[in-house]
Amino acid sequence: MDDRGFTLVEVIVAVLLTGVIVSSVYSVALSSRRGGGKADRRLLGAQASKAVAATLRNYVTADSNLVPGGALTIHGPNVLNPTGVTQWSLHTPGPPAIQTDSLGSVWALATGTHRIECPAAVGSDGPCFLPRILRTAPFNGYIEYTVAAGSPPQVTINVVWTEP
Repeated sequence: MDDRGFTLVEVIVAVLLTGVIVSSVYSVALSSRRGGGKADRRLLGAQASKAVAATLRNYVTADSNLVPGGALTIHGPNVLNPTGVTQWSLHTPGPPAIQTDSLGSVWALATGTHRIECPAAVGSDGPCFLPRILRTAPFNGYIEYTVAAGSPPQVTINVVWTEP
């Protein structure tokens, strides 16, 4: 630079450097926002998985108070029909539908793969394991758990959703 101002080359270099810096800052900000959203969804999925595990653990450790040689009907925590019959199942079809198990009204620890879904109409305060934000579009999530035979049963829990 001399007393007359900047040369054309100096101005072009300054504009290019400014453009590179601004685009870098924008890219970092955009990446952190996207990454933060994914981390939030992973946290919600982990919380849902822990809730399912805790519920199933309660089903395994429930004290049945069975009397040898006697008969006893053990009522579970979930009402499955309008007559008030309860079972140890995660299937609560309603009406209104709350959450459904792909295997139907079976014992929650029945051997096989269970897919737990809630209708989108059930609000975020409803009794679903999976938060509304993960079970509705665009994520369309659900919980799937597999019970392998054994004493106690071995359970693998997966929370599945689609990243847009």
